[in-house]
Amino acid sequence: IDSGSSVSCNTSNHGASGQNYKLPKFEIRKFDGDLKEWLGIWSQFQKIHEDSSIHDSDKFQYLVQTMTPNTRAAKLVNSYPQSADNYHLVIAALQDRFGDKILLTEVYVRQLLKLVIRNAERPRNITLSTMYDEIESELRALETLGVSCEQSAAFLYPLVESSLSEDIIRVWQRSTISGYTD
Repeated sequence: IDSGSSVSCNTSNHGASGQNYKLPKFEIRKFDGDLKEWLGIWSQFQKIHEDSSIHDSDKFQYLVQTMTPNTRAAKLVNSYPQSADNYHLVIAALQDRFGDKILLTEVYVRQLLKLVIRNAERPRNITLSTMYDEIESELRALETLGVSCEQSAAFLYPLVESSLSEDIIRVWQRSTISGYTD
């Protein structure tokens, strides 16, 4: 891990034939406190967090470098003196503030609601494929949080259907996918 101005990882791997190859360095994205970004940021930083060969004081420094300066998240991290003893406290505070599964689930459900409401108000401004992609994205985030498709279908299906035009609903009802044959 570089100790420069950004947190980078350089990993070696073994190919299928046993050859060593070096993967390029990547920079961990900066976190500004946007709840929708937490899953991706934590997924990247978790490798550093769980690495027992890195001292907690160094992990704290990498965490500081991961924060976007002068943001809510950076202010939280910087409110703790940078020491090994405080590292686990600041991680717990970050997870409590930004990684709470119930809160994140609410965020992604609200995103779905915004999408549906936006489409219901201005149905011609979004294509069906774009709407599908956006819904899928939010559903994948919910699945990451442990919300199954079956659980979200109970509220999502009527919402999405209510935002579609009558023409699209008729076409869908005529399709064999929906179970209608007439």
